[in-house]
Amino acid sequence: LARRLEGLLVWSSNRTGNHELSLLDLRTRTVRQLTKTPQVEFFSRFSPDGRRILFSRSQRDYVSPRDPTAWDVYVMNVDGTGDRLLARNGYSPQWTPDGNGIIFLRGDQVIRLDLAGEGPGRESVLLDGPTTEGIAGGMETPELSPDGTRLAVSVRSPQYGGVAVVDLATR
Repeated sequence: LARRLEGLLVWSSNRTGNHELSLLDLRTRTVRQLTKTPQVEFFSRFSPDGRRILFSRSQRDYVSPRDPTAWDVYVMNVDGTGDRLLARNGYSPQWTPDGNGIIFLRGDQVIRLDLAGEGPGRESVLLDGPTTEGIAGGMETPELSPDGTRLAVSVRSPQYGGVAVVDLATR
């Protein structure tokens, strides 16, 4: 089966002594390191069109991937060129289904960053954990539904645990 697979895989590995992003071409079976920084790169995601990679980069030389407080959100081309900062103090980024924006965690909020147009995008709060019934903070791994109307988040707080799915129109 592996001989018939095609496509690309991106992941974070510490095989070089530091967590860097690597890319595997399944057709050619070649691996290429995409990043080489003193920071940790983690939580990589391909854009819907497959041309860019969204990821988190630590603000310090080493931050545990389990610590969501000291990260920024970056994007780069799939070949590893053109990396640029999209958002400060962001963690667990995901693409919107149309690829024109991203969502990420900042503290107890899920933020949407619009990427359409030139210059820095406009940020808006998609979900405020402390004010949303059944969540009360402690969110992880936000993800939008394919139609963009619902948001799923893992919830870890003293009151709740599990997965919450929020209708963004009605909360």
